[in-house]
Order: sequence, then structure tokens, then C-alpha cells
Amino acid sequence: MTWPVEVSAGAYQITATVGVFVSQSGEASPNPGSAYIAAGVPFHLLLEAGTLSVIATGDDPGDLFVVPLR
Repeated sequence: MTWPVEVSAGAYQITATVGVFVSQSGEASPNPGSAYIAAGVPFHLLLEAGTLSVIATGDDPGDLFVVPLR
């Protein structure tokens, strides 16, 4: 399952309940250009304003938490 997340420019902590790939430079996938986030492991990214593409690694989309850091 793939879904978009709209973000403003800034630093974010991203956590998911299932493994996911994320990308801001195109469609998220296991290919180069995407970051893998393991289930339950907080991941920090600096993002530009725009759309973050997210794809779950399995059939269960799980939950995704995208939290801006201050």
C-alpha cells in the first residue's frame, strides 16, 4: 500500500508500526532514493515542503507517525 503525506519544510521524526520505505524524490520503493524505516524504530529526516511518498513492506499498512521536531 502506498500513500502520500504532505509535509512542510523542517526536521521530522517518523515512526511506523510496520516496515516502510519513504521518499520525497519520487515513488517510495526498495530501490535507491528511498529510506527504509524498520517497525518501531524512530527515524529522523530533514524534509523539504511537499509530498512524502510512503509504502508499507507488507500487506498490512500499519500506522505511520510523522512528527515535526522543534
